[in-house]
Amino acid sequence: MAHPLTESEKLQACALWDELQENPRRAHANLMGAPDKVREAIMAELLEAMTRRQQTGKAAPEGETNPFQ
Repeated sequence: MAHPLTESEKLQACALWDELQENPRRAHANLMGAPDKVREAIMAELLEAMTRRQQTGKAAPEGETNPFQ
């Protein structure tokens, strides 16, 4: 089970999540340089979004754009 993110880690995850939407190649490089906890949180959220998309056809719940905000 993942440990909760600190405020600093949440801000970093939020920025990385937005960057993933806008520029996946640059985000990938930044994600690889991120702390383990941040990288694990992003990967867990991506896995959840993929599962949600398979089940519902939508990657995010209505109105949600960044799960780290």
